[in-house]
Amino acid sequence: MHLSDRMAAIASICLPAGVLADVGCDHAYLSIHTVLNKKAEKVIATDLREGPLKKAEENVKKYRVGDKVDIRLGYGLDALSEGEADAVLISGMGGLLICDILAGGMNKINNVKQLILQPQSDLSCVRHFLHRNGFRIEAEKMCEDSGKFYTCMRAVPGTEAYQNEYEYEYGKILLDMRDETLFNYISRKLEKTENIIVNMETGNAQNRESVNRILNEKERLIAARACYS
Repeated sequence: MHLSDRMAAIASICLPAGVLADVGCDHAYLSIHTVLNKKAEKVIATDLREGPLKKAEENVKKYRVGDKVDIRLGYGLDALSEGEADAVLISGMGGLLICDILAGGMNKINNVKQLILQPQSDLSCVRHFLHRNGFRIEAEKMCEDSGKFYTCMRAVPGTEAYQNEYEYEYGKILLDMRDETLFNYISRKLEKTENIIVNMETGNAQNRESVNRILNEKERLIAARACYS
């Protein structure tokens, strides 16, 4: 089974699990890949939409993994029983939605051994959420796929806090690794941010507020880039 670079990055960061819950499984490619490559003994693949689940069922039959992939309809972690999964994977969603899903199912994740997350936005919110709720970030991986940047992270039970906000924004692990993909992302975003600042008008309060927000972002980008010096 061929996975996109984004999905391959997610799969690569997963540790072997007994029962993996693939939340928002879409067509279940990751679910199927996980069991075929013995990253999980069983996968519970859930999605809110019936259309993707129908396609997921077809794919499960195609790859003959029906005995190992359980397809379920439901929102977030609602389709799981407490203690049923020892690993949870959530990808392809905004960071705030991922936080809402985790917060709404804390009883389902209290005893999991790993969370595999790939938020498409608001990564700092996800990292803050994990630290506030008894998880430490053990690994991160970043890739570029079709011109877009994606970051996936593996969190495990533990206590942790970062000292700097830019570490929450861009990922302390990636910065410590001097990750090349992250450096390219920071460089491009810094250039775009500087162009925005040059072109913004500061004639009213609304624009001043916007400028301050952009200036703060620029400071975080510069601080993050300095980690590569």
